[in-house]
Amino acid sequence: MTNPHQTPYDNVLDTIGWTPLIRLGRVGAGLSTPVYGKAEYANPGGSVKDRIGLAIIEDAEQRGDLKPGGTIVEGTSGNTGVGIAVAAALKGYRCIFTMPDKMSQEKVRLLKAYGAEVVITPTAVPPDHPDNYVMKAKQIVKDTPGAVLANHPREDLLNAAAELVGEENVNRNGNPGMGSEDFSFMMERVPGAHINLGNGDSAALHNHKYDFNDAVLPLGATYWARLAETRLAPKS
Repeated sequence: MTNPHQTPYDNVLDTIGWTPLIRLGRVGAGLSTPVYGKAEYANPGGSVKDRIGLAIIEDAEQRGDLKPGGTIVEGTSGNTGVGIAVAAALKGYRCIFTMPDKMSQEKVRLLKAYGAEVVITPTAVPPDHPDNYVMKAKQIVKDTPGAVLANHPREDLLNAAAELVGEENVNRNGNPGMGSEDFSFMMERVPGAHINLGNGDSAALHNHKYDFNDAVLPLGATYWARLAETRLAPKS
């Protein structure tokens, strides 16, 4: 068996990305095209959102908004907060997350284990209510010197993260299946690539539909969906 990690890493952030691409033999049994799964759980924070979490922090550093000893604030209900917390813990930043009370205690404890502070807010309030978790995060930023709001990544950050995943897939397999995070890169680099996105019927991915290569793609309010809107024609 080939050892994919030939040399030690300087820190845990160097292990983000280049996650294993694993052939799903049973899932693809009988199919002419091999099916692969990209094991994003192998990232140190356990999800693909480690990529964007680190990118958000590094972008804020490069722009001069986040300085040594600064505070990162995010309204989170998912894995982006974990990705930010992992990077912030290593880089020495204070983290404050606002989170709706519907989220699991496991998620709260995980964020706290990385040294973050968690502010629980009520779920049953309108989006513009001061106690809404996003509004609360914005208020904390206003009240905290040296704080930055981390939950609004710019388009260039999204493109950078998408191209990274796409490059990994192209370099490892030539023309694998893909998800919403890397389809734009694959469309440009792999001739004849077909895009397939899957999600539950009640999920945000079903908010909009687009046509590409004669396939209907359900897209919605995710970070990655915005990439599609510049490349895919809306279905009438």
